[in-house]
Amino acid sequence: RSYGQFAGSLRRRLRDIVRDARESLDVARLQQAEQYNRGHRDVQFEVGDLVLRRTHPLSDASRGFTASLANRWDGPYRVRDKASRLTYTLVHCESGRLAGPVHVTNLKQYYESDDELLSQVESDADPGYT
Repeated sequence: RSYGQFAGSLRRRLRDIVRDARESLDVARLQQAEQYNRGHRDVQFEVGDLVLRRTHPLSDASRGFTASLANRWDGPYRVRDKASRLTYTLVHCESGRLAGPVHVTNLKQYYESDDELLSQVESDADPGYT
């Protein structure tokens, strides 16, 4: 075979290989999207909602701190501002300190316990009413 024939055949083989690789990538992309969408939950919060914020503790042997035993969530926080569809500015309900921007993946809805609701109702009730 001549050099020209070899170059032409090599070009065709490389073109076929690139086409096959692109097709494989497209199939993999679709499979990964399907897998992701199967478990994805579309969460959005409104201004005023109560949320918990994920903590990201790191262990520190010098302080005797073990991250696996730390609280995973901090709060409650109140949503102060919706910076975008995925990020929020928060205000801690007890301390009033600002937190943000916080990505939606680091937030979850806060549900008040029955004890908290009961104490809130009692404090709002008329003191003369029994």
